[in-house]
Amino acid sequence: MFSTPFEVALFLIGVPKEDMALTKKLSDHTSMLVNSPLPEEQQVEYARDFLDSNTILYSSSTSEEVVLEKI
Repeated sequence: MFSTPFEVALFLIGVPKEDMALTKKLSDHTSMLVNSPLPEEQQVEYARDFLDSNTILYSSSTSEEVVLEKI
């Protein structure tokens, strides 16, 4: 059913299957932004992804309700 431990973790915290690919992409981009030397254009792209993902994740009116919308 799941191909990676990351997908299992996402499932356990309630991320819908259709949002797992986007969540993985955002996680990868954030990790690369923090841990890898990147060309300036990539830094800007990944930083925008990071900011967009935080806006989406925390746009909920309550701390118990997390909303994941496709970008």
